[in-house]
Amino acid sequence: MELYLDTADIDEIKSAFNIGIVKGVTTNPTILLKTRKSRENSIRDILKYSKGMVYVQTVSEKYEDIMSEVQSLLEFDNKRIGIKIPVTPDGIKAIKELSDKSIKTIATAVFTTSQAVVSALAGADYIAPYINRMEQNEIDAINIIKEIRNIYEMNNIETKILAASFRNMEQIMRVIKAGAHAVTISYELFVKCLIII
Repeated sequence: MELYLDTADIDEIKSAFNIGIVKGVTTNPTILLKTRKSRENSIRDILKYSKGMVYVQTVSEKYEDIMSEVQSLLEFDNKRIGIKIPVTPDGIKAIKELSDKSIKTIATAVFTTSQAVVSALAGADYIAPYINRMEQNEIDAINIIKEIRNIYEMNNIETKILAASFRNMEQIMRVIKAGAHAVTISYELFVKCLIII
């Protein structure tokens, strides 16, 4: 079981990593915008104050542009920067090439079992199903997690399920029970995990 923090807020990162159970940080373009700093400065600060991997999502859509953006991101720290790429044809192609180069990747914005399968075939280290968004669109997120986990285990696939996009603790607990290998959560939900009721 792995726990990632989905934030770019430095105070939140310092507080969470001080406890010692967070494996890394995930970000996306919206989260980085909230810092009101340049993307570059935000990434540098996250690397400075966090431990473990820092996964940054690409904003480019075309394969060539994605790969160019990845090279720029890896210049920050080619050991600790991982790449989040949405599951599109160009995204899958990029994930495959990065996997072949042993660069850590998350195939993100996963909504279906078939997307999870092609992401694994491309060699993604993680897939990120968006739980709350799935449920808002009347997709049975828990059943999808169970299906993916079953397929991965039957085929000895090493890709891990890193569930994302949570509204509450109940969703987090349900996906863990359904077989997610990891979750990435907001600082607010992280704090709720620590509250004794």
